[in-house]
This record gives sequence, C-alpha cells and structure tokens, in this order.
Amino acid sequence: MATELVFAILQPNPDEKPTEWNLLKHIPPGAPHTAQYLIISADDEAKGWVSSEPGTPSEETQIQFRVLIVGKSDPPTYPLNQLFEIVPA
Repeated sequence: MATELVFAILQPNPDEKPTEWNLLKHIPPGAPHTAQYLIISADDEAKGWVSSEPGTPSEETQIQFRVLIVGKSDPPTYPLNQLFEIVPA
C-alpha cells in the first residue's frame, strides 16, 4: 500500500472537491487542561494526519494520511505523532 502524504491545496482544481477535515480536541493524560491538541481526520475518522516518528531524517518528515491508532481507554488515547497543536503565526 502506497503512503498517502498531506499537501496544502493552494489553488484547488474546480473539478475536484477538497478533503474536509474533522478536528477533534484532545488533552493527553498529564497535560495541562489548557493544552489544545487536535486529532485531524477525514470524514470516516478511520484515517487522518500522522507525523513522522521521532528521529526520522528531516527529508522524510512529510505529514502522512493513514489509519489512526486509538487506545482503547476512556477517554481514548492517541500516539503523540497523531496530536497536532495549531498556533497562530
């Protein structure tokens, strides 16, 4: 199975509908409640954004679009490479 990478659409093709992303707020265990991390998934929520593992060479750090791993707990837990913090520039 080929790896699907995430790219920004700067000028979308008028014949193609851009992917709509779901943003799920998540506070990892032990993080302050003011932390605003997001899990970014596609419509079916089975696949989403995943960053490279720590220690990956810089030329291989493209965000990937693949199956998300969800820990079976309440609340659910997620690997750190599936958590994103969006901050204003």
